[in-house]
Amino acid sequence: MGDFPSLREMLGSFELLVLGCFLLDLLNRYLGFHLAAARPSAFFSPVPIHAKGTCVSQDVVLIGPIGVGKSTQGRLLSEALSLPQCSMDQYRWDYYREIGYDEEFDQRLGAHVGFWGRYLYWKEFECHAVERLLSEHRDCVIDLGGGHSVYEIDTHFSRVRSALEPYRNVVLLLPSSDLDESVQILNERQGKSQSDEMDINEHFTRHHSNFDLAKFTVYTKDKTPEETRDEILTHMGP
Repeated sequence: MGDFPSLREMLGSFELLVLGCFLLDLLNRYLGFHLAAARPSAFFSPVPIHAKGTCVSQDVVLIGPIGVGKSTQGRLLSEALSLPQCSMDQYRWDYYREIGYDEEFDQRLGAHVGFWGRYLYWKEFECHAVERLLSEHRDCVIDLGGGHSVYEIDTHFSRVRSALEPYRNVVLLLPSSDLDESVQILNERQGKSQSDEMDINEHFTRHHSNFDLAKFTVYTKDKTPEETRDEILTHMGP
């Protein structure tokens, strides 16, 4: 009798993602105390940044898919507003390790299940990182990673939505209002082509999380970085 096929061979990427979300939700609901036990007590429940009902008018939070220009806009807005730039990429791994991120396990997961298995593993850590970054850094321009504003289960999304709720300037950057064109532009920009695997650019571009979290959206096609910056500043108002 031959070897049984692996899940990867039996299921496509989308089916694996759905199955992973179901299992992740079960872990989050019933086994989450194991992860909580690994957290330093000071980090278990990040201190709220602002009292409920207050609004943060000056800080800017940039969200959107990978390669859309968040870091560039973070730098330009930082200069224009005379505020420090705070990039999630600078802090993410330290925040992940606070609650038990295991790099070796992450690599093994990728080898056996593929990228989407790792993607689901990262979600709890990404959610925690957003809460920590916002609790530590104020009066600045923040650019989040592409995955830090996209969540597959409601508990993660709700936590990040609550953390971002006081922020008036949560800006979704996309190449175009035409989502098909946005995916094409991002893939061309990154030297990618469509394949049988679910495209991370398509997933992030179309996902409801970005649209639900954003306070306004700015499209970058046919604009210089400086023109995009100026449009963001116009949306921000006085």
